[in-house]
Amino acid sequence: MTVQLSPTEELLAEVVKNATEVVRIRRIHFEGHELIDVRVYYRNAVGELQPTKRGICLRPEVFAELVHTAQEVLERIGIDPFSEE
Repeated sequence: MTVQLSPTEELLAEVVKNATEVVRIRRIHFEGHELIDVRVYYRNAVGELQPTKRGICLRPEVFAELVHTAQEVLERIGIDPFSEE
């Protein structure tokens, strides 16, 4: 799923966290740099998603290292990240 939000940001993925929150992964451009923004959004009183301060913004190569490390962590604790369950 790729959705254009504005000329400087692109929604790459969205994961439901709970009944009122989602985690959005976006590609953004800030001061001439491409970044990956992973941020928690909540639904406001009228049902619109609003960003919170909870999140992290990384260069793509650092994000790639984080994803690789997260896969290793899941393997260590016995979770297959590619399982259909």
